[in-house]
Order: sequence, then C-alpha cells, then structure tokens
Amino acid sequence: MTNQDPRLDPRWVPCRSVEVNDDTVRLLSFPDGVRCLTRVDQSETELISNQIFAKQEYLAHGLSFQNCSVVFDVGASIGLFTVFAKMQSSGAVAYAFEPIREAYEVFLRNVQLHGLDRVNAYHCAVGSKAQAERSFTFYPNMAGNSTANAAVKAPQRKVMNDLFGTEETDRCFQSQPRIARVETLSAVIDRYGITRIDYLKIDVEGDELAVLQGLRDEHAAMIRQVAVEVHSEPLARDVTAYLERHGFETACDTGLSAGAGVRTVSAIRP
Repeated sequence: MTNQDPRLDPRWVPCRSVEVNDDTVRLLSFPDGVRCLTRVDQSETELISNQIFAKQEYLAHGLSFQNCSVVFDVGASIGLFTVFAKMQSSGAVAYAFEPIREAYEVFLRNVQLHGLDRVNAYHCAVGSKAQAERSFTFYPNMAGNSTANAAVKAPQRKVMNDLFGTEETDRCFQSQPRIARVETLSAVIDRYGITRIDYLKIDVEGDELAVLQGLRDEHAAMIRQVAVEVHSEPLARDVTAYLERHGFETACDTGLSAGAGVRTVSAIRP
C-alpha cells in the first residue's frame, strides 16, 4: 500500500473556483464542468469528485448505467454519486440514504442545484437490522468519512499523518456525536414495491457487509450491479464472498484512496 497524495494522479482535476454560498456551504466548480455544493471540507469533496467524475471509478469492470431504471445510493453523503448516476441515466429513479443530517441537507441542495427529478432521499442509515437510534461519529471537516465504526479510520489517519502532518490530520478528525435511525434494504424494497435494482452503490465507512446482510435472498436476486467501497482486505473478502454466493461475478481493485487501504468491490450478475 503506497502512501501517495492522490492529487499526484495524472488524471487529477483540481477545483477551478470556490464561491461562498453561506456560512457553512461552498459552491465548487471544476474545469470538466462539474459543480457541487459542499460544506467546508473542500479537499475531501475534490477527492470524491475526482473518484466519481474524472477517474469514473464506478464504471470499472463493466459497471454501467445503460438501461438503468432504479439506482440505490447507500451512504449518499452530499450526493455526488447520485448526480453522476442521473447524468449517466437521467430517467432512472434514485433512492439515496444518508444518516448524517448536515450531509443530507447538502445532498438535497445538490439535487436542487442540478435540477434532478425522481430522486427519493432518506435521512437514515442502512444496516442488517432496523434500529430506532444508532450512534455515529460526524467529522465536520470531512463529512464523507463520518462513520458508525470510528476504529475503521485508523489506517486512514496514519496515512494522513504521513502525508499532511498531525496538525492537519487532527483538524480533519475533529468529531461530534450524531444519532440516526437504521433501515434495511429489504424493508425499503417492501415498502415501495421495488421490483428491480439496476445499480446498488454502497459506501458506509465500515458497515458495507451489514448493508448486504439486510437483504433477503429474493431481494438480492433482483439486483443487477453492485459497487461496494470497503476499508480493509478482510472486509473486501467477506463482501466478495457474499456477492459470489448470490450469483455475481466480482472484481476488486483500488482507486485514488488506495493509500488509506480503500478498495472497491465491483459485481455484475451474468
């Protein structure tokens, strides 16, 4: 695992301009035409934008939005994956789930910024079982890393210490507690009478396997494609094993966040 600043990637697209929207929100514009609202965590948003739009990590290994009618975004953060999915397949219906209130509110504003329709947003987490309340760690200076499993961030913290120094790393990891309810994917599928999911994206900072475990077998069989961001090799193995048991062909590779041990498991139903 090489601890390399992702901004050194030759395909890196830096933010072109930043406009103050209000006290906590900025509007970022990129040379490739991407625009998004974010909180004060500009560096993190640049990274996520590059992963999704510039490097197109969610189109690896044959993943595609062609003929997509239903897309699930689990761990939606401020909404960049949903924006990308709707740009790729404007007619698709998107279901997005985000437990951190601050990120969820920016998600809604990004949907409005891009004039997106047929987007169903839910302020909740997704897991293996329903819960009225679950505790989360919110990082105001890098909201997309907020998690219910703070221990999963240890490798990332070490990498950031090496790259940026302890002062900047400590600033990024300043935290606040948050509470959110938890749904299961099968409960959502039942509630809304969903009969197929063409693309399921999961990025929940350590709970990825739990999200999949909240699917009944008949609902797992309705899914055509899956992309799961995982933060350790053991979790990648467990997620891969789950998907292969349910009939998917899988691949696993790294992207711009490789230095922090992040991998993406891609899965397509043959």
